[in-house]
Amino acid sequence: MRARTTAAIGVAIIFPMILVAACGGGGGGGSGGGSSTTSTADTTKPTVVSTSPANNAAGIAANTTITANFSEAMQAGSLSGALTIARSAGGANVQGTVSTTGDSVTLTPFSPLQAGTQYTAIVSTAAKDLAGNPLALAHSWAFSTSVEALSMTIFPDSLTLPLGIHFTVQLPMSAQEYMSDTTTQDVTESVVWSTSDAAIVDVSNAPGLHGVIGTFSVGDVTISAVDAASNLTAAVTVNVNANEVAYINDVLDLNANDGVWSARTATDASGDVLVVWSQFDQPQKFFSLRFDSQSGWGNVAPVDFPFLIPLNLADMVMNDSGEALLVSSDPQGIYTTRFVPGTGWEAQAVVQSGTSPFLAFGNVNYFNIDSAGDGLLVWNQALGGDTYNSRYTRSVGWSAPQKLHQQVGGGGSSSYGTAAGNAVVLSMRDPCGNSLSGDLFCLDRFSKANGWQLDEVLPFMTTSPLAVGKFAVATNDNGGAMVIWQAGGAAASPFYAARYTVSGGWEPPAVLDTRLVMGSPTISMDASGNAVVVYSLLYTGVSGAIAATTYQAGFGWSSPVTLKTYLAGGVTQLNLRSDAQGRAIATWQTPSYQVQVARHDSVNGWIVPPPTWGGIGNVSFPMLSVGSSGKAVAVWTELFDGPLIGGISKIGNGLMVGRWIGF
Repeated sequence: MRARTTAAIGVAIIFPMILVAACGGGGGGGSGGGSSTTSTADTTKPTVVSTSPANNAAGIAANTTITANFSEAMQAGSLSGALTIARSAGGANVQGTVSTTGDSVTLTPFSPLQAGTQYTAIVSTAAKDLAGNPLALAHSWAFSTSVEALSMTIFPDSLTLPLGIHFTVQLPMSAQEYMSDTTTQDVTESVVWSTSDAAIVDVSNAPGLHGVIGTFSVGDVTISAVDAASNLTAAVTVNVNANEVAYINDVLDLNANDGVWSARTATDASGDVLVVWSQFDQPQKFFSLRFDSQSGWGNVAPVDFPFLIPLNLADMVMNDSGEALLVSSDPQGIYTTRFVPGTGWEAQAVVQSGTSPFLAFGNVNYFNIDSAGDGLLVWNQALGGDTYNSRYTRSVGWSAPQKLHQQVGGGGSSSYGTAAGNAVVLSMRDPCGNSLSGDLFCLDRFSKANGWQLDEVLPFMTTSPLAVGKFAVATNDNGGAMVIWQAGGAAASPFYAARYTVSGGWEPPAVLDTRLVMGSPTISMDASGNAVVVYSLLYTGVSGAIAATTYQAGFGWSSPVTLKTYLAGGVTQLNLRSDAQGRAIATWQTPSYQVQVARHDSVNGWIVPPPTWGGIGNVSFPMLSVGSSGKAVAVWTELFDGPLIGGISKIGNGLMVGRWIGF
């Protein structure tokens, strides 16, 4: 069972206001004759008469509050720490806000309880009535939370047929443990699924299919899973408008070489999604699938491309209008094509042709489509390393390749595209223009108004051979830029950032962290000059972590925050994108082959939910796209155990697409 740790945040107490009016006797002076009365002290101990949730209640919502009702009015101050709740299996108390009325106390957790989990609540003898009498005995009761879907999976019937929308509900780990009595395996093959409303969802009841769900209309539905072996039941409430995972199913022979080769995705401001991928067995085409925010998923469409090997989809970009550009390469050239909503894919264009002994003729350094539909492509040839660029306009198409410089050095990094079409490309190059003094950080800057400004040496950036590749760059619509880099390849080597503004030039570098960065860090930047940086770290040679820091214009850099740590192995495939407001989403592949997502905004800071996708199979190469409004899409491949087809064992090679519908 996975441990869950809750930080002690403290408890906020809401006290009722009690007004006491004192009434004095009339007349002054003298004692006067009067009668005397005898009062009896209150010695009756209070009791808990009811609770919410009730004792042994099941299927309780994870966002529930916990309330105890007493037999009489209580001292509010005595209730502040008297009510506690924790997992029945053990663990820290759930933190939350405590509020009281005269005869009740309620705890509202700061965050939802864990799904599919039994909790025990206790009211201790610290609870006292108005006379100071405590409970005679502590009162305890238990309840269980419901199981909620963390993701949904869409299965098309075939790559060449309409999508037809099929879902597979994947249970969270707590539910998997509950259903199969194990911490490492999925639900048992004896599980049979059913639905609460056949008019909304049609569910296959074939055992072991993880609840394949068919056609639906908009609405909520409860899916039930019954394990005949143990007679246990779990329930999942599904909202068909929720974030989802699309599974483009490809059933393969175990030894066949016909899986997904390369995949990319992009999204626009309205949340429309475009997914493209290539396959080993059909090298002269790629496949395309589109999600429309109004009508849902469309049809899988093959697009013919005359390639010699499985298509290497280098990149795909999309603007707010949903126009997209796709770039790809084989040993004989670099090719592009354009997608137009309502029209589809245009014919391919050859940007540069030649011959290369490698799988790709060139390596893409930068690719963008701006709000006007204009494109910019920068690439390095595989042989010679020369760097070229080409510009795209709707009226002319792609321009003839223009050589920017001869590449001799240790790799490069480029910014993500902006709506205005600005770009920066940072590389280690020797020489850099007329400068020749060892490996230099050299910056090339592009704007549509001024074209290219080449070979700007950044003398404040120093590094070592062990830190090659540990740098990144970002730009924004206003022409600002930021660079990040690690100065050395050992522990305690400073990890720096420097900021550029059009009016003030380069500011002095700032130290972001002194821990050892592993792999390439990532950075995103908004139009106001705010930035988010996410990077991976190495601990003690074997364990890894993901850390982050943010820059707020006018205030500077925040202290680094560790988002996630891993006991064995580091993370791979780190992606970071932000929207027009600077809200950021990061994804990465964990050492246990899951896709981890984290998101950040200025109000809530970093939110890192449990890893939702992957883990059962082998996740590979997650990619991420975020639109200007904050809607996002991720794509990756994942292996699943498949069914017997014609007596032959098969394996499913899934192309997974996860949608985030907005902050």
